[in-house]
Amino acid sequence: MQSEKEKMLNGEWFQDNEPWMVKQRALAGNTSTIYNQTMVEEKEKRHKLLKDLLGHFGENSFIANGVQFDYGCNIYIGDDVYINFNVVFLDGNEIRIGDRCLIGPGVLFATPSHPLMADERTKHFNQYGAYYPEKVEKIILEEDVWVGGNVTIMPGVKIGKGAIIGGGSVVTKDIPPYSLAVGNPCRVVRQITEADRIGNI
Repeated sequence: MQSEKEKMLNGEWFQDNEPWMVKQRALAGNTSTIYNQTMVEEKEKRHKLLKDLLGHFGENSFIANGVQFDYGCNIYIGDDVYINFNVVFLDGNEIRIGDRCLIGPGVLFATPSHPLMADERTKHFNQYGAYYPEKVEKIILEEDVWVGGNVTIMPGVKIGKGAIIGGGSVVTKDIPPYSLAVGNPCRVVRQITEADRIGNI
């Protein structure tokens, strides 16, 4: 019989109040608070907080203050990634961010879904107390993706290598590599080509 954690990571409906879940969310919330109170100059302290919490935190990567982690342990960040202010990671399932990605301010990575039927969505109870039924799906950003400010990335989305997501977009479906995509829902406008190169930088 699967544990609730196994159901969670397999993208199945699960109960979100197993003791380890409650403990991990508390750790992630506390780490978020401590991290956001550090100074940018406290590089070693900031790096250790992220290394201890996240699934992986790559070399030369940076997360600005205002970040919020849900579990933390399901976040995998590559090398040379820049994450701007006030980014939220609802990481019930894996969130994988490839090397050299740029994440704008106010971005939401949302792996969870809840039931559509109201009576199924409301508070339930098991041996651990109250819980809300939930399902979580992976979010994957391949290398060299740029996500503009105030973008929402929905459950199960994969954004291909070199793609750009315009500010304010809501990404509900996969985006192919080297695409410029914008809107709500986010749609591909065109491919990014050599004609976009500015040169001499």
